[in-house]
Amino acid sequence: MKATKSLYTLPLLLLFPILAHAGDVPGTYAKYQWAPAVTGLTAVDYDINVQADPGYRANVRWSNRFHLVGTSNGGYTGMEEKADRGPLFVFSVRGATQYQAGSPGSSCATVSGENGGVSCSMPYNWVPTDNYQFQLAYAGGEWLSVTVTDLYTNQSVNLGSILTDATSISPRGMESRTNYLEGSSPNSNCYNQPYSDVQFTAPSGNNGQYVATVSDTGTNTTCASFSNIDTYPNGAGSEQFNGVGNLLRGETQSENDSLCADAGNGRTNDAAVTTVTCNEKSAGQAWVYAKDSTMRLQSNLCLDIANADPSSGAVVVADQCNGGVSQQWTLEGDGNILQSNLSGYCLTEGNAGAQLTMQVCTGDFTQQWSLPFLPVLP
Repeated sequence: MKATKSLYTLPLLLLFPILAHAGDVPGTYAKYQWAPAVTGLTAVDYDINVQADPGYRANVRWSNRFHLVGTSNGGYTGMEEKADRGPLFVFSVRGATQYQAGSPGSSCATVSGENGGVSCSMPYNWVPTDNYQFQLAYAGGEWLSVTVTDLYTNQSVNLGSILTDATSISPRGMESRTNYLEGSSPNSNCYNQPYSDVQFTAPSGNNGQYVATVSDTGTNTTCASFSNIDTYPNGAGSEQFNGVGNLLRGETQSENDSLCADAGNGRTNDAAVTTVTCNEKSAGQAWVYAKDSTMRLQSNLCLDIANADPSSGAVVVADQCNGGVSQQWTLEGDGNILQSNLSGYCLTEGNAGAQLTMQVCTGDFTQQWSLPFLPVLP
């Protein structure tokens, strides 16, 4: 997803870096409270509105977590952007073993790991800024299901039903979370995680008979300075911002010929960066411009000037991020020119397939690039 401008002016992105640690990712949560008389619910409605999709190779989940009455089991339901699958709706319950698929395109399976369980999902091209209502409900007995309704189009899909060991949903321990799913990767850190923005409405229960309010909010202890959370008046919900100061993850596309800056498989040190046909599935084309002025791939390779060569004509590679000035770039012009902090020269495209080089800045189309900026919201 591309837009021509950012919600933030570029100087705000060029903040002083903090120490980056492998496996660190941002994240936020909002916890809820209900009236003391509410002890169990047969249906709960949650609204989720992703304002800024972090990009096609992001790995982020926005979900509402719940517990079940009389058991230690619980689960979550919400939306994901997954690098290997694209946008999804998801529904999961710990400790479960039996399930029924929902609408065409949905699928369920048992999952391993601590406590096991069942996870249902459905590929769905959800639209940023559309409001999606998730209804978690017991339709009879111990079968728990999730129906998702696009409140703009009024179209609904069912994600499936899961047999639980309960008959009602607990009001205790409910929370809305933004989870960055690359935290288990040694290549992840605060600077290569893309920006996201989501709005959660506080849940209501039993067809609006009860309404929860936000009782507490917080951020991950890692990357805390990359996260913000705002609470709506009267605890009616929250807006959660993560990857703050970074841009979205996506293509860096030449405005000369619409080819994309490419680092091969996106995992090889000192790989030549060229321009090739754009491919949304390519790990070697999924860049994040970070608030420390680096351009990073998911593997934490940085756009780099080979051998820190300050001369005109120096070639460009993707190499392990090291904090060096040869990996730092300033966005000039309308945010579409990448100027090296090392030499003052600009990232320049040659012929298709040729390695990118550093040349005197002229503003020519071969030096103009379309980055995945933050969307301008109405």
